[in-house]
Amino acid sequence: MKFIKKNKKIFMSLLAIAMLFSASISVSAFTTAGPLDPFISPNFPIGIDFFGDNYKIKAQGHIATIGWDKSVKGSAVTIGTTGRSLRLEAVKFELDGYGFPKSGGFLGIGAKTIANLNYSVYVPRHTYTTTTISGGIFRTITQTVEGNWYHGSNGQEVGTTGRSAPIEKFKMTLTNAPSGVSLKYKVHIEGMPWTDWLPQGEEVGVFGKRIEAISIIIGNLP
Repeated sequence: MKFIKKNKKIFMSLLAIAMLFSASISVSAFTTAGPLDPFISPNFPIGIDFFGDNYKIKAQGHIATIGWDKSVKGSAVTIGTTGRSLRLEAVKFELDGYGFPKSGGFLGIGAKTIANLNYSVYVPRHTYTTTTISGGIFRTITQTVEGNWYHGSNGQEVGTTGRSAPIEKFKMTLTNAPSGVSLKYKVHIEGMPWTDWLPQGEEVGVFGKRIEAISIIIGNLP
């Protein structure tokens, strides 16, 4: 006790470091089985590595009232928000990591990953307006777009921006990847808890309800 009293500042610093280390372990352990959500890590978006550096996904989401959020990278990534009633409007994903074979480029510079990351989102019927100026006169044009799937791959943007239209369904596939490497994903839907982890290629979402967040894990998954 005398030692602690005399070295109170040092003791408190060591205790704080220990608590921080413990918290970081609990986050990594939780994310292997549960969702990455604001109750565990309050800052969205987030990227975590718990399968190593070999296989990663780079992800970015366009969120209502926020716009394009920061890009994140890791073997486990989450984009979007929960508990804020904000829709995801557009997304883009890209493969990264040393484990993916590459081709092309010069001395390794500019080489591209052989594996392909393909993803699709469904955006429902929506109406939006645009304003143009012609001859000094403002003209407002209203357009209605029917519900449609938007497809992309390897960093391409899919979805819409500037139209206040939500993403309602999502699916993703990984092709030409090294043997044993796969991905899973889950989504947070308006008014519902996180879905279960789904294998690649599975369609997830509910017509009439917005998707608010997407979590993806990649690697040598069980």
